[in-house]
Amino acid sequence: MADHGLLATFAIADMWCAVDVRHVREVLLDQELAAVPMAPTGVIGLLNLRGQVLAAVDLRALMALPPRAPGESAIHYIVEHGDAVESMVVDRAGAVVDTADLQRRPVPETTPPAIASMLECAYQNGDEIVLMVRLDEVHRKTGKQVR
Repeated sequence: MADHGLLATFAIADMWCAVDVRHVREVLLDQELAAVPMAPTGVIGLLNLRGQVLAAVDLRALMALPPRAPGESAIHYIVEHGDAVESMVVDRAGAVVDTADLQRRPVPETTPPAIASMLECAYQNGDEIVLMVRLDEVHRKTGKQVR
């Protein structure tokens, strides 16, 4: 598979992750969310973005990681994949990096299954690993089907 070009990076817990920058519409600081009763795992609310209602999907929940501490802020990556648009909720925003500067690797074998199932590959730069998140898997796990 070809490299992704530019990656938008972000942190979830102690991991650095990324998505192809072409799928990122914008990055927002913590936002007020409307509750969604009986929402699928990972959907923590709805975000009204200039009149467009988006599901807010917490990647920590999808990856079976502990929740953020109370009062700890989050970052919203507004992503689109196919005709689906949603907010991926992460811990911290990172930089945009070029995969030409990184070595593509398989997902590390030590990655827990709940996390590994969400990943396509890993990119390595020296001692640092950036894990490539599969947007199709994010949508599948939240009940959104990408056409």
